[in-house]
Amino acid sequence: MELDPLAVSLGVTTQATKVSGARRVLQHHAAIHACVGELLEASELLRTPHGFEPARADEFEDALRVLDALHGAGEDQIVRVLSVRLFHDSKRIKALARQLDVLTSESLEAPSRERAEVFAEIGLVKEPLPMLFAGHGEITLERGGGVRIAKPYVGLASNAICAYVGDPRWVLSVENLTTFHHAAKAFGGDHAGLVVGGMPSPSSRQAYQCVLDRVDPSVPI
Repeated sequence: MELDPLAVSLGVTTQATKVSGARRVLQHHAAIHACVGELLEASELLRTPHGFEPARADEFEDALRVLDALHGAGEDQIVRVLSVRLFHDSKRIKALARQLDVLTSESLEAPSRERAEVFAEIGLVKEPLPMLFAGHGEITLERGGGVRIAKPYVGLASNAICAYVGDPRWVLSVENLTTFHHAAKAFGGDHAGLVVGGMPSPSSRQAYQCVLDRVDPSVPI
């Protein structure tokens, strides 16, 4: 039986037609984003990973525009500012959190994540957040020389950090701000170690790597 004529007579759209339309919208992204092809293949098999629907492919195309804009940016982007620049709508990117989660998940079967986690991972922030340091050593900045880590802690722009000077006995990284303050209070007076705080965005991960590059490999992290 020919499904397309039957669908037309019934006033409905077949899944194959929906997927074909989604493929036209998204196919040019598939060469860069492998997950696009996986989503389309899953749709052909009538699967809906994370609720992906071919009829809403335009939303995923907008999410892919966000990822393309973030690629190679070199520093975190403020959500509202980037949203206005791309879509002339300050709230558009926030509305794409589910799509961005799907497109950046480790696999289509991965559990859904909170918006804050997804945005931090790809480098979207509500406002610029400093990296926090407590304990031993000195942070070298691209412009401005070195900053000695003072008690109880210091906060620095992650994209300004280029190196670390010191010989800590251990390095502890903490994402949660409240936990960092507890750690800074507990360990900040002990100059044997280094406590690093901040959301793991691309720029903060790069800054953290700059610190670890100057730490002896035998030091526990």
